Amino acid sequence: MYYFRIEYNDPENLKILRPIAYCYFALGRYEESEKYYDRLSAGKLNANDLINMGHLALCRGRKKEAIALYRQSLTTGEITRDKFMTTFAGDRELLESLGVNSDDIPILLDYLFFITG
Repeated sequence: MYYFRIEYNDPENLKILRPIAYCYFALGRYEESEKYYDRLSAGKLNANDLINMGHLALCRGRKKEAIALYRQSLTTGEITRDKFMTTFAGDRELLESLGVNSDDIPILLDYLFFITG
């Protein structure tokens, strides 16, 4: 509720879009989440934004898009491969609760690291 109040009072504040987009994602409200991530894309996306957008794409069944976003997060220079894996591991339970097949995750990560070198 507070996030929406801040957004209402300061609609140009891109920082407030991050928690709103993530909350919608975590609630499984993908369409709303995607709208906020699209607005956030007007500014500079950080590695965590790209990871979360990758998660959203993955949950929506767009695996190629998810891989591209995860790859982009790694090429920002903001996070290492280990930090990416730690972040992903922390989100895995949420991803599975939102319908991502747990058997697909290791394959997806292997492919991601194969193409990123």
